[in-house]
Amino acid sequence: MSSGAEAPSEGMSFDQVLAADAEWTAKEQAAGFDTTAEGLALKRLLEGPSSGALGTACQSVGQGAQLESARVAWAGWKDAEAGDLGAEVAAVVDRLDAPHLRPSGIEQRILGGVAPACYGLCSLMRELGERKQG
Repeated sequence: MSSGAEAPSEGMSFDQVLAADAEWTAKEQAAGFDTTAEGLALKRLLEGPSSGALGTACQSVGQGAQLESARVAWAGWKDAEAGDLGAEVAAVVDRLDAPHLRPSGIEQRILGGVAPACYGLCSLMRELGERKQG
């Protein structure tokens, strides 16, 4: 039974989502890309203090197997200098036009309780692949 009152609009319209996305993307691009900071954030996520939160987040959204694949790829990168690692990450972010794949943003979202951010980490590691030595 309807009360006759109109329910308030929930969520955002598509135009509002597009505008918010454009604003966020412009802000991310204006911030620049600190390759060393991004490399360090990726290291924290995969083997540092944020690793436990990442594991919990990935398990909670059914991405445990994908995280294990990411960790396999990580084995080839873990000894890379943070700046070199960050430069490779920057290349992926630029190629895909995907600022949401910045490790610092993924880490911030994971630590803030946004478990689906682990999809981004797994995508990033899939794109980085195994490190080519030499």
